[in-house]
Amino acid sequence: MKIVIYTALIFVVYQLLLWISGAAPGQGRDNFEQNCITAENYRYLKKAPEVLIIGSSKTNFLDYHVLKDNVFHTGFGGQSCLIGLEILSKSKVLPRLICVEVGDTLQWPVEPRYVEVASSPFEIGDVLSCLQHRYQPCALLLGLYLQMFPRQLPPEDFRRYLIEIQQLELSGELDQRRRQKVLDGCVQARALMEELRKRGAKIVMIDPPVEDSIAKSRYVSAVVRVVREYFAKTDFQLLTPPPYDWQTRDGTHLKPESGTHYSIWLQQNIQMLL
Repeated sequence: MKIVIYTALIFVVYQLLLWISGAAPGQGRDNFEQNCITAENYRYLKKAPEVLIIGSSKTNFLDYHVLKDNVFHTGFGGQSCLIGLEILSKSKVLPRLICVEVGDTLQWPVEPRYVEVASSPFEIGDVLSCLQHRYQPCALLLGLYLQMFPRQLPPEDFRRYLIEIQQLELSGELDQRRRQKVLDGCVQARALMEELRKRGAKIVMIDPPVEDSIAKSRYVSAVVRVVREYFAKTDFQLLTPPPYDWQTRDGTHLKPESGTHYSIWLQQNIQMLL
């Protein structure tokens, strides 16, 4: 009985500390936990953002100082835009403009747990924020640590090694089974985008660039070709940035300078669309 009482007391004290301090959300220790935090960050918005960018972890490396306060993003590591679209399809309030990342990530399956975290009719975290992933002690401590010691760029030789590994992994052909997975993702994304547009949201497509050697790999170029050919038959607009020497941390995620360059271009387009 004492254990139950002490545990309840700890929860109460920690919840009071969160309320009093107004603590900012923390960071996840792994991909799953970080994705749950991303879902919770959208779930607990006080109001829908004017602009929402949804997609994979590629969208997390844009410059959101350039993209202004009216732009919110939900980038899920190891996932595609389908997660964000599923969440929005269950949301009562929609952003004015939704930028949907389409590209090679559409081949990835949806993890239902993230949709549940963001849109379930009731989660225990609705009552006690101390039980939300983003306010757990480890998440808050990790968030503070990353504020004091931001993630550094990998050394150049290690960066090149990461790109070479990806080039090797992506040198194969796009077989029929995987091609069908990509097409299935395109069909699902289109259906969700059309549903959101009928509800009044404006939809545009984006595809943050990757390292040139990765973009030109046999596998990625084949996947992107399938995606582009499919959406070319629809009336959804794809925003394509002008040519630039895009530099990444690891072949996929933009380095700060390239992230800022892409974000400036994207912000200009967003302003024209609003």
